[in-house]
Amino acid sequence: MASTRTDSTRNKIFDAAISCYAEADASPTIEQILAIAGVGRTTFYRHFSNLEDVIGQAVVRDLESLMSRVESEVGYYPEVEDKIVEGMMFCLRELPRHPVIRLIYTDSTAMMFNRIGTYEDSFNQLGARNSELVYNLAKEQGKIREGVELSDFVEWCTRVLLSFLMTPSQYHNDTIRMRQTLKNFLVPALIVQ
Repeated sequence: MASTRTDSTRNKIFDAAISCYAEADASPTIEQILAIAGVGRTTFYRHFSNLEDVIGQAVVRDLESLMSRVESEVGYYPEVEDKIVEGMMFCLRELPRHPVIRLIYTDSTAMMFNRIGTYEDSFNQLGARNSELVYNLAKEQGKIREGVELSDFVEWCTRVLLSFLMTPSQYHNDTIRMRQTLKNFLVPALIVQ
């Protein structure tokens, strides 16, 4: 029972913080978050050490949920190349739909995340967990480029993903062209075809 109430309280604080960040030009105050969440300062500090901690943990929560869905999504594709492309397409489509994750690459809050490094660690840790199956499959098939380790694989995919999210291109709304771009440029950087 206590765990459910604790989770409920944490989620109320997460949701309030996300709402405040999404609506504000500047970082919200803890008082604004407390007012929306309907909790007191003591409750806030029982769960989080500071404002950045709330957003950092919310990012991790939403990324974990999303990465589980990516794993399921790419499982339908038999070829490593398709798993890479479709995993990236799924992320490009779904990441913008998550308000807390969208905070990572919006201009108003990008500086905060650069300062605390939360998004990079979260993306890389969850990306490694998510990419490990595809990476290991490619390695078993002898398709991984020489010298490409799992951390390199994750780093490159993360950078490409963030690049497309932060600076949408002419391909962003054209799924056929985006898939082809990923097949032409991302896939060859990671695996031997």
